[in-house]
Amino acid sequence: MFPLKHILFVVCGAIALSTFSTAAEEPQLADNPAEGAAPLTLADQPEDITGRIIHLSGFTGISVQVRTLANAYLKTVPGISQRKQQEVLVRLMHWAPEPLTHKLQHSLIAFSASQQKELVELLSAPMMRQARDIEASAIAMQGSAEYKNYTERLRQQIPAQPRIAMINRLDQAMGMSQWVLLARAAVASELGKQDVLFELSEEAVRARTREYLLYAYRFTSNTDIQRIAELWQTPPLSTWSEVAYQSLISKATGASILNSTDLEEKPDH
Repeated sequence: MFPLKHILFVVCGAIALSTFSTAAEEPQLADNPAEGAAPLTLADQPEDITGRIIHLSGFTGISVQVRTLANAYLKTVPGISQRKQQEVLVRLMHWAPEPLTHKLQHSLIAFSASQQKELVELLSAPMMRQARDIEASAIAMQGSAEYKNYTERLRQQIPAQPRIAMINRLDQAMGMSQWVLLARAAVASELGKQDVLFELSEEAVRARTREYLLYAYRFTSNTDIQRIAELWQTPPLSTWSEVAYQSLISKATGASILNSTDLEEKPDH
């Protein structure tokens, strides 16, 4: 058992979160890839253009964050059985990758064929591919001694303001913090635990995300970071990012809320 403020940030946004896995014995929202599985290659990507856009965007990675937060919270509930944990997670199944993909595909209907083609081109740009590789490598290091030592040094020796400003611009452009916050809102709404589920404030979440980005892009120049941010801010990619986010906000705020009694064991009849 561990406090939620120590949850590893499994962030989404530009990242194709295909390498994430959790302990096999925990109930899950979806099947996990095998431990150590290689990231998806171009040949593994969906053939239809909407599927490719969603895959390259990485927005369904929010399902990983939702699953991680839900599992972490359930570990804090005293005496909760495996069966009850599974029942709760079943209620979160609409946050699994497949239903999220269907939701996002519906949102892509508003984009013309030429816009969808342009989205694929933007997301497939060499700089975007490099960014996905950088971020996926950083995710793999979360929880390591190297990552911990780096973030501790960041808190003691704050980077130069231009670097912080550039990282903040990248975060804003790709919407990484807002996607992490959306996942928290989704789990809080589903479990009805807004008051106790999260120990980190919104600003603290943004600070942790900034630390992650500083680590991920520690060997990347400000010029290249600016180029990545500019790609995310280029229409129609900037429009698609906002449309995707808004389409999932309604899922988070309109979720069916569980009462605390729903987590209590009831005798079988």
